[in-house]
Amino acid sequence: MAKRRRIAGRPARARLPGWVWPWVMLVTGLILGWAAYYVYVHKPKPEPVQPTITQRAPHAAVPKRSRYQFYTMLPELETVLPRRHPAKTQRQLPPAAHPPGGDHYELQAASYSDFAEANHLTAHLALRGLNAYIQKVTIQGRGVFYRVRVGPYYSLTALDRADQRLASLGIHALRLDVHPLPRGR
Repeated sequence: MAKRRRIAGRPARARLPGWVWPWVMLVTGLILGWAAYYVYVHKPKPEPVQPTITQRAPHAAVPKRSRYQFYTMLPELETVLPRRHPAKTQRQLPPAAHPPGGDHYELQAASYSDFAEANHLTAHLALRGLNAYIQKVTIQGRGVFYRVRVGPYYSLTALDRADQRLASLGIHALRLDVHPLPRGR
């Protein structure tokens, strides 16, 4: 067997143990990750440039139309009806005028902040033969509410009958004339 000879003047190379390399790679990765996070997240944001009078466009005085029209359209979608209408003035929608999603009437039986309560009332009304469903709404500053709605009805006569059935169950419902969202908005 041949022995390796050491060259004079050169010290023997010290080898690192195998467990050191994974730790070196881990520490290097953490340092590089922290540096990338710092550069991209804490990067100073440029200050907005205020246009001078000569740079302003002539149409800049016109307010920009909001992309979100929900808050202005919502009051137009539902109208609260008075308690009862006389038989002469009852508006009846013609049969062709009530496709799915068209104008109709509904009753709001209740509104709860707890889904289980709304679900309980919906089941109770369904057992009484009323077409009830739950509508989830979020009211800014107050949270999520679950409205129990009954309907749709396409005539005020049918709405009045359902309202009387709810009243016999001890529920004083809110009568609503519901308009669909306009298409193309």
